[in-house]
Amino acid sequence: MRKYFVPVIAVFVAVSSMLPSYAFSENAKPLARKHLAAADLFGKKIAAINPTPEQKDQLRKIFASHEAVLAPKLSEYIEKRRMFRKMSKNVDADQKEIYALAQQIGQLKGDIALEKITIMKEIIPVLTPEQAAKFKSPETRPLHGRETPR
Repeated sequence: MRKYFVPVIAVFVAVSSMLPSYAFSENAKPLARKHLAAADLFGKKIAAINPTPEQKDQLRKIFASHEAVLAPKLSEYIEKRRMFRKMSKNVDADQKEIYALAQQIGQLKGDIALEKITIMKEIIPVLTPEQAAKFKSPETRPLHGRETPR
């Protein structure tokens, strides 16, 4: 055991010195987004319908037109969820603050859902009838070994 202790510590120190220290800080910024937030909401459904290149261009335009509204709401929602998790684990947290934060999260979630419906209404005319039917169908995901509607 002792003969492995020093090399393991040396490897740990070498690896940890290579990592930037800010990656583990509270104020670490997320990686730069290379895609649209609106596209995140429909990623699997869009991939499942196999759109043509022309349809992909139209879908990108639709997603880009909603990016200004949706991206700030999604980032605010994520930030408030993080705050809520921290506050709910804190014994000394004020119940009124937690309740107010939960209401803000609910409001943001509703706003995002309404924007998602608006985007869906714009996407459906771009698709063929077969693609639209597949797009409208509920997503399925495995749950304990069986498929269940989401």
